[in-house]
Amino acid sequence: MKYSNMKELKEILSQNKFIKEPYEATFNFDEEFNEVTIQIILDEKVVYEKSCYITEVNTLLKNIV
Repeated sequence: MKYSNMKELKEILSQNKFIKEPYEATFNFDEEFNEVTIQIILDEKVVYEKSCYITEVNTLLKNIV
């Protein structure tokens, strides 16, 4: 995945192509610290939550797919 700024990353992740049904995902961005928190949700319960720096997003997404 390639992105050049926070706005592009938000657009890419909001398409939610990384999470398969029946799971859902939310992405919360902290632009001050260049960090994103990803929550994987199943039946309205958070089953996985991880925060990472923007530079680590590719590694994180490989682990949750």
